[in-house]
Amino acid sequence: MTPRRHASVIAAIAVVSLVAAGCHSVQNPFQSRPKPSKAAPGQRISLLELSDQLKVSDSLKGQDFFLPPPAPQADWPLAGGTLESSVENVDAAPDFRVAWKRGFGLKSGAHAHVMAPPIMAGGKVFVMDAGATVSAHDAQTGAPLWRTDLKPSPKGKSKKHPGGDKDAFGGGLAFADGKLYAASGFRLVAQLDPNTGAVNWVSRTDAPLHDAPTVADGRVYVVDVDDELLTFDAASGTPDWTHQALTEPARMHQRIGGFG
Repeated sequence: MTPRRHASVIAAIAVVSLVAAGCHSVQNPFQSRPKPSKAAPGQRISLLELSDQLKVSDSLKGQDFFLPPPAPQADWPLAGGTLESSVENVDAAPDFRVAWKRGFGLKSGAHAHVMAPPIMAGGKVFVMDAGATVSAHDAQTGAPLWRTDLKPSPKGKSKKHPGGDKDAFGGGLAFADGKLYAASGFRLVAQLDPNTGAVNWVSRTDAPLHDAPTVADGRVYVVDVDDELLTFDAASGTPDWTHQALTEPARMHQRIGGFG
């Protein structure tokens, strides 16, 4: 055998060996896969469990639970009660009986949802129905005092949401410095007179607002569905600075039931 033929034979044998070895490491896509084996019984360790275990501090052992005495809560001006959304032990009705019950407008349905928590200030309860109608009721009796429809014209559209306001929903209310403020899924922020319901100003937004506004230091703060923080001058409604946070590609909305 010539040296050249001898080298060709060695090369052919090497190629065949590599192919044969590859057949053991690369799975045949046409071959049925074996069923996965079950894990053997034993101690299971949670992958989500924290490495640090919570335990009672030695200095707190033997101490009783302390609850501050109940305190009256005359007003509830924001959806969370206060700017800090921190309310102490409220002196509520001792037997929790329903004092009164009133309907206040459009209830939740396939294309409308009551999402605005009620607020209370100055002896009035303020609520918003599923169609952006704001109303005031006497806090003692529930008697209706006034109603104001904030729903804009169905022709209203925006660059970000050209579909209009047909299925808009959500929003909320806030009370500050003697004025009532409303945010709506119909892409608007408004200031109302809490005594008459008259609209002092309305500012439109590019995206719907599903949460209640916050009012502090002369500004109205709202967050739209695009995770953009918007601010407005509380006295005039003039748009102020904005901040764009990370936009969520998908979101889940929780339906909050309200008075029908």
